[in-house]
Amino acid sequence: QNQTKILRFIAKTAKDGDVVVISNHLELFGTPASSKPANHNEMVRQYFDNLEKFTSEMRSLDINVVLFGPMPFFIDLTQHMDNTLNCQLQWFKIPDPNCIQSFQRQKMIDSNKTINEFSLAWEDTFDNAYYFKVFDYFCPPSNYSCDNRVNGEIYMYDQDHLNFYGGQFLSSRFIEFIKSKGLVLR
Repeated sequence: QNQTKILRFIAKTAKDGDVVVISNHLELFGTPASSKPANHNEMVRQYFDNLEKFTSEMRSLDINVVLFGPMPFFIDLTQHMDNTLNCQLQWFKIPDPNCIQSFQRQKMIDSNKTINEFSLAWEDTFDNAYYFKVFDYFCPPSNYSCDNRVNGEIYMYDQDHLNFYGGQFLSSRFIEFIKSKGLVLR
């Protein structure tokens, strides 16, 4: 199993104070793939059971764990186009009108309620656990709606992957986050 290989690799190569960053969909962290529809709450619980075991093992190695929270998810985008490459304003074309997606922020938060609750409980349980709330950077709490633009630029490549601009925008916030938690020295 890949998770076992990853644990062995980390145990062999990591140094005290290193940081493991986890950014993935729930089904990719220790939960077995299944052909039948998943019970979302059960999948979240199983994910966090595995994450807690992993975090405990990392604690014994003096390794910190950062978990990226959910991204905004724009499902309507893929109903109209495969990606946002056609969304760039160019002198020779007008962007596709389906490029801009907007949803009520609270509905997006409600859809991730279980994940956020488990994430906050996980962070409170372990002194080496840090929850990076990605969603709030793209959809600030002061906003009523959440769209796939920040500073006027589209930040998503498709429904749930960052494009180059989104990656640049988030990377500086992530660096600030790990510095504020004392996970890097400079």
